[in-house]
Amino acid sequence: MTKIVSIIYFTLFLGGVVPEQAHQVTTTNATIYDHLVVYKLTYQKDSTDPTIKEAKMALLLGKEGSVFGVYGNLNRDTAKFLDQQRGGRKFRFKTGYPVDYYIDYRIFKEKDKILTYDRIAAVQAPIFNYTENKADLKWRITEDTATIAGYFCQKAVCELGNRTWNAWFTAELPISDGPYKFCGLPGLIIQVSDSRNFWNFSLLSLENKPYTYYDDMIRNKESISTSKSKFLSLLKSSYDNGFEVEQQYGLTFKDQIDEQKEYYQQRAKKENNWIEKISP
Repeated sequence: MTKIVSIIYFTLFLGGVVPEQAHQVTTTNATIYDHLVVYKLTYQKDSTDPTIKEAKMALLLGKEGSVFGVYGNLNRDTAKFLDQQRGGRKFRFKTGYPVDYYIDYRIFKEKDKILTYDRIAAVQAPIFNYTENKADLKWRITEDTATIAGYFCQKAVCELGNRTWNAWFTAELPISDGPYKFCGLPGLIIQVSDSRNFWNFSLLSLENKPYTYYDDMIRNKESISTSKSKFLSLLKSSYDNGFEVEQQYGLTFKDQIDEQKEYYQQRAKKENNWIEKISP
């Protein structure tokens, strides 16, 4: 099977020129990453409904760290930043990867930390951020092997978010990183899914492709620092009490009040299968 990898020197740089020998370079407003890894995410919002959703996810890799999120959302961050630099004039930006508001996190992995920026389910709520330790991912590497996407892979298991996760990594790509928060294995994670296959990340492409990401729209925007447990509690409340939480953050409902309440009640029932579950 052909390995999923291509060497591309086309630079996705909006508004400038990227050095030919790029590595993770931090400028005033941007970081240039070495590699672009694209994963396909399939997930089930409702544990009682087998309908499968999909998203294209991007992992940007540099020598000092990485950032992970929905591919279209990362592109949007850059487009929004350039809009501001142009005095609010709209930057014409087209991508085959759509924006996803349900999966709206940005995850930065740097040194021994994992820093997550995320939103609760309320339109006008602020961005929250919380930090975790990479060492909290306790991997158990097994003797199981398989060839996936053309790479010889080995299986590893860990616990995260009250789920058991099965990951397949390859030592052929000695990059200790992967999709979502997963990292710390002796090779790039090619595929990872929870034990019930509700959430599944699988490699689509790996490119030596300098990618300039303007993270000012996330990291330099005012956000609220909290703990992971407090964030998840706020997230749960924004579903369980969606109508009330929206009003707390300034959203006004002028008519069709009963219909609006019913919408939030149904949303809470249907969007019950988050990637990280809250302990009962």
